[in-house]
This record gives sequence, structure tokens and C-alpha cells, in this order.
Amino acid sequence: MGHHLSTCYYSWPLYLLLDIFSRKIDGWQVYEVENSLLAIEIIKDLCYREGIKPNQVILHSDNGGPMKGATMLATLQGLGVMPSFSRPAVSNDSPYSESLFKTLVSSKLSTKAFY
Repeated sequence: MGHHLSTCYYSWPLYLLLDIFSRKIDGWQVYEVENSLLAIEIIKDLCYREGIKPNQVILHSDNGGPMKGATMLATLQGLGVMPSFSRPAVSNDSPYSESLFKTLVSSKLSTKAFY
């Protein structure tokens, strides 16, 4: 779910929620910091906006701290969202999002675009 957008001077955490069947980006957010409370808010908002019912979706994410913390796991359980995690040192567990991240990273991002 997370990756960093970088320019030559800055790096920002990108939270991305992608439906792997339709490849629709259901939600995204860029923050100055990476933490589980921000990720939780995005997931809760998405579940509310999309009318997601318990046991309807699986959230596959990287092994980052914000996604594996107890607060996140408790929130997912409360929402009825099943967690799934990438295998350690395997970069192709989520090829659609990895492809998108690679495109973003290889793009020439200008710091002026963010101001």
C-alpha cells in the first residue's frame, strides 16, 4: 500500500489503494510522514465511501510497520477486512501497484508541481 514519491530534494510517503481486478485506484494520499494512524484513516474512509461490507475485501500490503502494527490489524478486523502481506524480499507480489510505483519514480517529478 505504501511507497515514497521522491524528487531530488524530498521524499513523501504515498498510500495507494488499488483494486487489482479492475486496476481502479480507489484511494490515495501523500503525507509528510508515514504512520499507521494516517493509513487507518484512509482505509476507514475508503470502506465508508465504497460501502465495503465485512469479509468483502482483502487488503494486500507491503511489510511496512504502519501496515503490520497492532492498531492497524485491530482496525482491519473491526472493519471485516482481511490483511495479506507481501513475502519478504519478493518484489512481484503486487505487480500492478509495483508497476505504477516504478512509473511514478521514473517520471521526472518537479518539486514545483507540489507547491
